[in-house]
This record gives sequence, structure tokens and C-alpha cells, in this order.
Amino acid sequence: MHNAALSINDVQKAIEDEKWGLRNNPEAELNIRKILKYWREINWPVIHVQHRSDNTSSVFYQEGRGFEIKEIVKLIDGVSNLNEFNLPFLSK
Repeated sequence: MHNAALSINDVQKAIEDEKWGLRNNPEAELNIRKILKYWREINWPVIHVQHRSDNTSSVFYQEGRGFEIKEIVKLIDGVSNLNEFNLPFLSK
């Protein structure tokens, strides 16, 4: 038995917003997808953590396009999804 889980945090469309500027890790999602694929193959737990804001001007607004998890690491049935809510430094 193992006691590990893969946590994928904030891989959402909001990180594509120009407000963040040039990314220093353009291959991040590809690398996360590789790890996620392996994790699913060995049937270990995956937890998606999704930043959520109720501020309508936030790129992480819960009803906006940016709130969505990127397709490259999309959720599958049976995967946990947690929501971080209104972290002050990310809510704007």
C-alpha cells in the first residue's frame, strides 16, 4: 500500500491571462500531463486544487472562463476537486 497522492494546483485557463506576463515555465502543463498519465496508470489518487474567486473582476472568477481547469489535465470521473477560495494575493 502507498500513502501518496498527486496534487495538481491551479492549472486553469486563468494562467493564460496576459496580466501575468511572460511565463517562466511554458512546458509546465506538458510535464504535469506526463506525471498525471503515469499516476492514473498505477491507479494512485489525484487531487485537483482549483483557485476560485467570487470577485467578478478576478481572472479566477468562479463563473468566468479562467476558472476552468485546462483541458490538458482535465478531470476524470472519481477524481477529487478542491477549491481554494479567495486567496488575497490571487483574487485580483
